[in-house]
Amino acid sequence: MTSTATTAPGSPTTGPGGLNPATRTLLALGGAVLVLAGMYWARDVLSPVFLAAVIVIICHPVRRPLEARGWPRWAATTAVIVVAYLILAALLAMLVFAGFQFADLVTEYFRDLEQSVSQIAAQLAELGLDTQVTDAATSFLEPSRLLSLAGSVSGMVLSIATAFFFVLAYSIFMAADAARYATASRVFGATHAEQIGRATRFSTGVRRYFVVNATFGAVVAIVDGFALALLGVPAPVVWAILAFVTNFIPNIGFVLGLVPPLVMAFVVGGWPLALAVAAVYCVVNVVLQVLVQPKFVSDAVSLSLTLSFMSVVFWTFVIGPLGAILAIPLTLLVRALVLEGDSRTVWLRWLSGDDVTPDDERPDAAGQAVPAATPTTTAVAAGPGAAPSHPAVDRVRASLDAAGARGEIRWLDDHATTAALAAEALGVPVGAIANSLLFTLDDEPVLVMTSGAHRVDTAFLGARLGGRLARASKETVRDATGQVIGGVAPVGHPAPVRTLVDVDLRVHDVVWAAAGHAKTVFPTSYDELVRITGGTPTPVAPPAEGSPAAPDGQ
Repeated sequence: MTSTATTAPGSPTTGPGGLNPATRTLLALGGAVLVLAGMYWARDVLSPVFLAAVIVIICHPVRRPLEARGWPRWAATTAVIVVAYLILAALLAMLVFAGFQFADLVTEYFRDLEQSVSQIAAQLAELGLDTQVTDAATSFLEPSRLLSLAGSVSGMVLSIATAFFFVLAYSIFMAADAARYATASRVFGATHAEQIGRATRFSTGVRRYFVVNATFGAVVAIVDGFALALLGVPAPVVWAILAFVTNFIPNIGFVLGLVPPLVMAFVVGGWPLALAVAAVYCVVNVVLQVLVQPKFVSDAVSLSLTLSFMSVVFWTFVIGPLGAILAIPLTLLVRALVLEGDSRTVWLRWLSGDDVTPDDERPDAAGQAVPAATPTTTAVAAGPGAAPSHPAVDRVRASLDAAGARGEIRWLDDHATTAALAAEALGVPVGAIANSLLFTLDDEPVLVMTSGAHRVDTAFLGARLGGRLARASKETVRDATGQVIGGVAPVGHPAPVRTLVDVDLRVHDVVWAAAGHAKTVFPTSYDELVRITGGTPTPVAPPAEGSPAAPDGQ
């Protein structure tokens, strides 16, 4: 059993190394400033690296079906590189086309733009606005400024093309390394499962984010382009490309994509056409980008709106214009590296928008969250008067006592969110870990207690049960069990849940199951597990070749 040091009343709280929290915070902030200053200084080098990494993360799943069909690793890697190059080529082609078209537009409509600016200034003066206000309102549309911008577009395009050359080179190396990193879970899964899981969640979040944004961006661009063409606004394809690109900029992308076509509409058609363009953008973009898209983005990355907006400003300042597009992936990377590895920062993750609860912290006997002790294999037995207090674990303990279960709940020093981690912490075979997995069978929750030695074959088990079996969402898991993924126990739920018990667990004299928290487990036996859950013994995967099929109900 572990113990915690006590301090005299009034004594300053200290942590590792004798530093109090305020000092540690100041040191962390100072270190962060140095790191960010270095990134700012090296932004021209880092920006292409980050972009290449994101492109490879997006394209990496291409290799999986190819390798499943027997393609050699080098061929699958080549396919990933080809897909990455096609994406980059499409982006570069759109940017070059839109850039030169914009330069031609400004040159062609320069005189009209001058007249429009003069007209705006006169109308503002008629309204009695102060001269400084009028100057501020019209300076943004100053023709000489836009002409200068148009003249520099070619240079900007060349700079972008140079950066893309480095992105192409980085993509080759990263795609090759990604093939090796994909084997990390097989090589180091037993010892570094938590770190690998964090990296996997980050990659999945980045991939989902860009897939969602690209899908909505394409829809918005097509609708805006057709609407602008019907209204007679010049170069609708340019503004459609702009709408697609700015859709990757959270929160303010809508405004950035609206202003240029709005100005062009005013130049060629006056206020009526400008108002029509604004109305179309507000209807289309607000409905899709403000009402619909955030729900999908939130599910993909779990970031608060405030943090999303601030990340755009922050990362644009640190690494330049690409920071606006890479703001969300970079913020996710910082959260994965700095916050997700420490259970003491769960509340900071919650503030950032992550879908976590106090269940992800380990409480002490007084119900307060405390840092995990070392070594990782140490367990704390739940004895009278010394057991940590946690609502979900307390409900599991009460259910076990009511059912006459003999095993004591143990608190581990590290999260055991996978069977491999739990087996390593307990020093038992991975097959002796009873994973609690919630599925839905035609929308009905079904809890499957399966051996950690294999996965549940949803097609096989669904066919046996006579329905469609699918993994439950985290919301469904929480509603049905009152617990979070990684700590779901076989008992202690708000209401009874239909339970199936993997027959492969019966070969172990002692099996271990979670107890309502990712750091808790309790020992039981196969027969006792079936009894306390009221579960049905069932094979959850087809028998291995050469093995006899398990009979039903055993």
